[in-house]
Amino acid sequence: MMRRGGIVTKTGRMSVAKKVKESAATLGFDAKMRRLTGELGELFGESSRLEAQIKANLKAIGYEI
Repeated sequence: MMRRGGIVTKTGRMSVAKKVKESAATLGFDAKMRRLTGELGELFGESSRLEAQIKANLKAIGYEI
């Protein structure tokens, strides 16, 4: 098999290689990933806030981390 300039040759046959176009599924995936990474960022922020609160509460009762 040989690839050259978008053409694939195999044992005497030739076919044109097709480029993958962005499909609705791909665009849907990108939109989902943007939404999910946004939500994850918010959750990480909440996690940091809660961690700081827990550390402060522990320190207040004499247990520092």
